[in-house]
Amino acid sequence: MQVKPLIAALLICTAALAGCQQEHTPDAAQQPAVSPPTNPPPAAGNDAVRLNLPALPIIRNAVFSLTPTFNGQRDPQIMSQVCGLVRGELTQGQVNTFLGQRSIDPAKLPKTGNPLSLLVNGDKTSQTIACAAYLATSVMLAPDANEYMKSVAVTEKAPAGKAKPGAKPEAKPSTVQQLDTKALSLVLPVKLAVARANADIFALIASQLQREPGLTLGEYRNQAMQLFTRLAPVYLQRVKAQMPNGVRFDVVRLGGGALVFRGSDGSFFDFDGTNLRLMQSDVLWFGEGRLMGQEYPLSVAYFDASVQPLLVPAKH
Repeated sequence: MQVKPLIAALLICTAALAGCQQEHTPDAAQQPAVSPPTNPPPAAGNDAVRLNLPALPIIRNAVFSLTPTFNGQRDPQIMSQVCGLVRGELTQGQVNTFLGQRSIDPAKLPKTGNPLSLLVNGDKTSQTIACAAYLATSVMLAPDANEYMKSVAVTEKAPAGKAKPGAKPEAKPSTVQQLDTKALSLVLPVKLAVARANADIFALIASQLQREPGLTLGEYRNQAMQLFTRLAPVYLQRVKAQMPNGVRFDVVRLGGGALVFRGSDGSFFDFDGTNLRLMQSDVLWFGEGRLMGQEYPLSVAYFDASVQPLLVPAKH
């Protein structure tokens, strides 16, 4: 069986990595490499009105903005090449051959300014960030049915009553989609490992964001982007570390954009077509604003100072 492109892209980062449309904005997504700031952003004014907001959606949006898109779409085949370069599984020559198969001349691609630059510029930092962001967001989107379905050729016999007298019923070839249980057995452990790595790294980022209370939503998002870019190699290593071993999986729901399954290790992966919830031993590990059972509230400068006088009762 030929391993599907997205499965390959996911599995690429579960091996040794020591060397290494929904909520994102396309312009930001085309620039996956973000240089770490030399100084932290200034905090919002002390007079700003703050609200406590969960860190998870802020971090999630930041990681989506780091995910590359190609012609406005995610491309599993291209990202399998990027992740292959990160791991050292693919050579530049092999990637150039892949581009040629798409009628793209690698010599004419710019080193920067084009999403495909990731495939030719040799920038391991940008490639690592792109690969990590792509994997992290892969479990927060509806799964591609091509990951676990296969096309099977079947032959249907025409009804005997419609055949001419003395003639054999005409056989009509057709293709149907069937569940590929072998491919699914590869997908589920990786989905679980990626979701667990998300919980680990997102919680680490959230704990750091809490150290700087009073920033605006935009400032927290930028901080989260910077932290994820620096932690990208650690994230890929974390995916490998979180790969389940000897775990039996039972699929609860599959289809219609949903993927729900439970593992014999107490895990419960629930993507309902819109949102991801990961339970671990009856604790909400990821989802609904929580990470590893905690909400990680951030004190966000949500309203400017002009709102402050409106909150004070009028004197009579």
